Amino acid sequence: MIAILDSDSQQSLCSFQAANVLGLKKQDFCATIAGVSGSCFSVRKRVSIEISNGGSFKRKLNFLLVPEITGCVPTQPFDLTNMNLPQNITYADAEFNIPKRIDILLGGEIFYELLKNKQIKLHDNSIILQDSVFGYIVTGSIQNDQSNYYFCNFIQDQVDKNLTKFWDLEAIEIKEESSCDPDDQAMQHFKSSVRFNSGRYEVGFPWKRVKQELNDNFSVAENHVKSLAKRFIRDPTLFKQYFGILKEYEPQGIIERVFQTEKPTDRAVFYLPHQAVFRQENTMKIRIVFDASSHEDGQLTLNECICQVRI
Repeated sequence: MIAILDSDSQQSLCSFQAANVLGLKKQDFCATIAGVSGSCFSVRKRVSIEISNGGSFKRKLNFLLVPEITGCVPTQPFDLTNMNLPQNITYADAEFNIPKRIDILLGGEIFYELLKNKQIKLHDNSIILQDSVFGYIVTGSIQNDQSNYYFCNFIQDQVDKNLTKFWDLEAIEIKEESSCDPDDQAMQHFKSSVRFNSGRYEVGFPWKRVKQELNDNFSVAENHVKSLAKRFIRDPTLFKQYFGILKEYEPQGIIERVFQTEKPTDRAVFYLPHQAVFRQENTMKIRIVFDASSHEDGQLTLNECICQVRI
């Protein structure tokens, strides 16, 4: 199993897959992990693991359990031929140039205990070999002309009362929850993510699960559109009213057109099917309702992935 080091993470992380493979006993725990652009999700389990280098270094740590820590690192394989790496040292990962799944993140509580004093700098200091209890760790910038895809966890803008605005590179911020109540968590998310943009308020979805669990539902949404089209053929008046509402929504940014040729193939995308609802008592005879309960067979719905606040 491969681990990454992150001095800014307040706690260490372990994937559920790694915990299951190792047969680790899971303990109940309550915390919130905040990640890219302020998105957050709840952690409900943790495990205790003793890490060791197979020699004198041993340390027992608590790890929060998460479905996935990050994508493969590095994002693309690269050639070591021209790097002129020292051959007389031991590397923590001798195949660091090959993308691998990350199952463990070692955070700030252990980060500096793992590092030793010695460094080797290469290529005008763009590559640094940092000695650690596990061997030398390779860090720095690797040029790869084959890909324009880069990995970084996120850059978060923070403002302090006594300081001006500054930039802080932060991989993953973890904090203990003051409450495990779903309503409280949703309200905390609302307060932290609400924005006023172009004359209207915007707020991010209060995810209670990792978004990767939400599967692509293009075929379901497409079938909804085909069903609507048949209905429009039978009722031209409905089509005129419905299409008029969509024409109002599009320039407002509420909806956007999706063409078959634009459908992403490198990631899952969740689409919100829509339908007409009639309200005889209202001046607007129909309104368009988006279906957040839509899903492929055996997959999660959007409603299942976001906090449902009781009102």
